[in-house]
Amino acid sequence: TAARLKSFLSNAFVPFIGVETAILNSERQVELSVESRANLIALINELEKENANLHLVQFELEKLRAEKARFNESFGLPKEPSWTYHPARVIGRDPALWWTSITINLGARDGAKPNQPVVTPQGLVGRITEARVDHSIVALIGHEQCEVPVRITGDGAQGIIRKRSESEYNPIHALVDFLPRRGDIPPGAIVTTNGEGDVFPPGLRVGDISETYMVSYGSYREGIVKLAVDANRLTHVWVLEIEE
Repeated sequence: TAARLKSFLSNAFVPFIGVETAILNSERQVELSVESRANLIALINELEKENANLHLVQFELEKLRAEKARFNESFGLPKEPSWTYHPARVIGRDPALWWTSITINLGARDGAKPNQPVVTPQGLVGRITEARVDHSIVALIGHEQCEVPVRITGDGAQGIIRKRSESEYNPIHALVDFLPRRGDIPPGAIVTTNGEGDVFPPGLRVGDISETYMVSYGSYREGIVKLAVDANRLTHVWVLEIEE
């Protein structure tokens, strides 16, 4: 009789144990839901502030563009094309071309096209060589498919950034070739794109001159450019769409 009574009482309490477990689980789910909601609200507030700041920056940029356009018109300078920036993220690198190319998550379905310049706020990165459906291949400055016509500040000397030998390549220096043998090109002189070749618009920052030296029996000079963008540290870039 005692055994039967004990078994009866144990079975009677089983549903209540299940109910208690369910209540505890429900309380935990409510806590997680409240915590997730709080995090989402905080994230939304942060994004709203960031969006407001970006609108302010865009407003300031539009004012500067309008002032520059009025300046060019006043002095009879040619009208500059407007640029649209498409943000992209670096998603990969080819091990065989580690120092000279990157893959970004902006593809043909997003409007990416071959030859579009790729930049960061610091300066020029390279150009798109292949635009596939959902990603693109970007040849970096110094790649054999990314020769960049440039101008040196000061006396306006011009040259072209070309591929260095594989043993000399690194992500922060490039070779500028065919500089004039005469003229003052001091270390630290700023190097920008000169607009020739219909790929890179004029005025994009490329880097600074580190040194120059005579080559080919003194018929012209070469130089080393310290690039404005360290390609080995790239995580995000902008693709330029140039509107005439």
